[in-house]
Amino acid sequence: MPRSPITLSINATARRLGIGPRQLRAELVAMGGIQRTEHGYEATREWLSKGLAVTHTQERWHPQFQRYRHTAHVMITGTGLDHLKLFIPAPVKKAHA
Repeated sequence: MPRSPITLSINATARRLGIGPRQLRAELVAMGGIQRTEHGYEATREWLSKGLAVTHTQERWHPQFQRYRHTAHVMITGTGLDHLKLFIPAPVKKAHA
C-alpha cells in the first residue's frame, strides 16, 4: 500500500530520523538525493521521478533591492522517509552508568 502524500521539511525529517538537519543534508547530498543551487537545495531528477522528494520554489519581491528573491526548499515525502530509514541508521543512545 503506498504511503500517504505527506511532505516533511528537512528539519522535521531529521527529527524523525534522530539526527541533525545538517547531517541529513550531508547524507542526502552524498546519496544523490539533493543538490545545492544558487537559491538553496533542490531534489535531484532521480528522487523527483521516484517520488522520494519534492522541491518547493518561492519568489518574493524585495523592496529594498528592487528585485525578486528566489528560494528553493526540499520536502521529503512519506516514501522518501521510508527510503531514508533503510540507509540512515538510528543513532544509538548511550546508557548512563
